[in-house]
Amino acid sequence: MKTVLTFLCIFISGLSFSQVSLVPFATGITGIVDIASAGDERIFLVQKSGIILIGDSAGNLNPSPF
Repeated sequence: MKTVLTFLCIFISGLSFSQVSLVPFATGITGIVDIASAGDERIFLVQKSGIILIGDSAGNLNPSPF
């Protein structure tokens, strides 16, 4: 019984690990402290300076910040 319980604990804990990979979204942006989705294709990027940049899912930024 102890062996089966140990095996189940190891098996379940092994399932909880997942692979995370980072993919570049846009370049030339610095000091991002938060990212939020508007629920459509817009993504809001908040810079440390307080400027909010508006981008789309393809990584294109709106030329005028929010």
